[in-house]
Amino acid sequence: MANPEQFRIRITKTPEGPAPEDVRNAWVGLEFSAYKMPPRINEVDFVSGRPIQNRGGYLVPTKEALDALEQSSPVAAGWFRLALPEGMPSLTFGLDEAEIVPQEEAEKQ
Repeated sequence: MANPEQFRIRITKTPEGPAPEDVRNAWVGLEFSAYKMPPRINEVDFVSGRPIQNRGGYLVPTKEALDALEQSSPVAAGWFRLALPEGMPSLTFGLDEAEIVPQEEAEKQ
């Protein structure tokens, strides 16, 4: 990968968040680029706008995540496209919600 701080994750568990459970379930099994979430920033509930304590998880570029979600669940992707604030650069996933895809496996994709 070009950026050594970037890696791929696979969602392994229904993520926490304000979306309905069936919409959140649609993330399970998807893979996309990610970065480790810096400890100095808080997460934000994108519906209420309230800060949430940093879970030490992963930042995923919003466009890439929604494009992947669109492929497997257009309905879930549509929900997020309507609910997310315009210009939101990234989504977050907790450490317990994803696994890092081994580099050898990621390079095959």
